[in-house]
Amino acid sequence: MHKERSNVALGKRILYIILSIFVSCVLWFTISVNEKQARTVEFSGIPIDYVGEDVLEENDLVVTNKNVEKINLRLSGKPLTVAKLNRDDITVTVDMSKIRTAGTHFLEYTIDFGNETKASDITVNASVNYTTVMVKQMVKAEIPVRGIYDGDIAEGYMSGSLEFTPGTIEIFGPEDEVSLVDHAWVVLSGTNISQTVTTSLPFTLVDAGGNTVEVGNVRSNVDTISVLQEVYMVKDIPLTVNLIGGAGADDYNTVVEITPSSITVSGDPEIVETLNRIVLGTIDLTSFQSTMTDVKTIVLPDNVVNKTGTPTAEVSVRIVGLDVTKLSVSNIEVTKAPKGYDIEIITQTADITLRGPSEEIAAVTAENVRIVADLSGIKASGVFDVDATIYIDGFPEIGAIGTYKINVRSTKS
Repeated sequence: MHKERSNVALGKRILYIILSIFVSCVLWFTISVNEKQARTVEFSGIPIDYVGEDVLEENDLVVTNKNVEKINLRLSGKPLTVAKLNRDDITVTVDMSKIRTAGTHFLEYTIDFGNETKASDITVNASVNYTTVMVKQMVKAEIPVRGIYDGDIAEGYMSGSLEFTPGTIEIFGPEDEVSLVDHAWVVLSGTNISQTVTTSLPFTLVDAGGNTVEVGNVRSNVDTISVLQEVYMVKDIPLTVNLIGGAGADDYNTVVEITPSSITVSGDPEIVETLNRIVLGTIDLTSFQSTMTDVKTIVLPDNVVNKTGTPTAEVSVRIVGLDVTKLSVSNIEVTKAPKGYDIEIITQTADITLRGPSEEIAAVTAENVRIVADLSGIKASGVFDVDATIYIDGFPEIGAIGTYKINVRSTKS
């Protein structure tokens, strides 16, 4: 009984093995048959990559037209091979580097399927068999850069001229397109600007009339232009002079008139903002009796421009409320005589002009006036003109007008 059961189990096992072998053979046969049958897949709009254009430019050639930019592909092959194809892995390339002459050129393309797929394993049926490119002789030209500031300036400021770097650019392309271009045009925009602007901007190519020209095959040696728009502060600045008082005259009894009284300037905002007056010079009130007129040059700080235009101003000074008198003075003294020298005062009298309040001028006499010369500068024998100082004793509001000298003789002891 036990032996019969063993025989039955063995028979079933053998049957299972035979069935497995049969099924495997059927599957193998089915796969073999399918693998021999071609499978097809389609990809549309594959972009064509044109290469070698830089080589054409080196030979003064430029491509002006490519008749095909994308291609449709119908690819056939073994199912397993076709199953590996992916649109993103497929590249179509046209090599233009061997073109050496202008004209129309018919070029073949190459296809790379990626994923280590061999071209020999794929049958290609494409929407085009070749591409056509139009090539023209390339010319070069230098054109100027021009432009405008299209915006407004803050109140109290003004704009300078635009500066471009570079000031000229080089363009290159087919002669029929390059010849249309007159200059490069740059537009800087802004709103209420109050400081200098520096930026880089794109440009457009325009003809002599300022119209944008369609020159799709023209290129340039730069993509952007550096633009500098200077902005200046504008301000009215009063003109003035410094006064050195003396001989009774000071700011309170002096009338100063300056023509023009102010000028309009422009310049660097940091400088102009702190500029509150322009000093034309210094006037010593003891250098004249009652009136004087002088023309002064208007000197401005660096980077500040006189927009009024006049380079000078007329300064008139008038002293009021004071009287003038002249006295012949013989009271002459010297101080700081050099050691080892004998000093002889040659000048015996000098005419002195005095100015001061009328009541004091009426009372002063020659006895109140001393002429004092400092001899510290004498170091040798000879006759010398020496600067002298005028003192008026007892009349503090009176002073001498002008400068004075006396003659002395120095003799070595």
